Amino acid sequence: SSFAGTPQACAELVCADLLCGTLFEDKSHRGGACACLAPNQACAEVHDPDANRYEITDASTCEPQEEVSHDCFVMVYENGDFTGWSASFPEGSFTAEDFYTYGALDNSISSLYISGEGCFVTVYGHQDYTGWSAKFMEGSYSVEDFISMGARDDDISAMVVHYGESPEGASSDDRDDRREGAAAALAAAQAAASAASEAAEAAGA
Repeated sequence: SSFAGTPQACAELVCADLLCGTLFEDKSHRGGACACLAPNQACAEVHDPDANRYEITDASTCEPQEEVSHDCFVMVYENGDFTGWSASFPEGSFTAEDFYTYGALDNSISSLYISGEGCFVTVYGHQDYTGWSAKFMEGSYSVEDFISMGARDDDISAMVVHYGESPEGASSDDRDDRREGAAAALAAAQAAASAASEAAEAAGA
């Protein structure tokens, strides 16, 4: 028995106590305590103006709920062909100040790759999430795709990585095509970056 303050708080105390059943009595509205009840007490329907009696009808709500992760992330690149510096961002909202923390630069993004079914990213011209904006679903986007979708090259100062929405005007066929080509596009970008690095080393030798 303890003071809870509200019926909801009382229910949470009951859930947390393994010795309690699903029945509880709350007297918090009268400055009283929260207490477990035996099943036969609930059936007695004893009139008590100082107490409210409740039953937890779904015991599964007492179980700890795991946070759902959708594994969404976006890779952004310096150049329009997925080369140059790159940086990875998880789900969340990011301004130009955050860009530096993750290894990206303000007003310097020219292509991007989004991973995770049902994931998308919205990019903005200003770091306060205003100005022009463009939304991209799961897939890979070169600088040409970038511009055709309404974004501006080297002009992103904020972005939001989301789960659960698709860009306006995007068809399911477009989404499927981008999903199938996403892995190949990323592999090609990595191969191109490797080749450029080898060429630079060869030129230096």
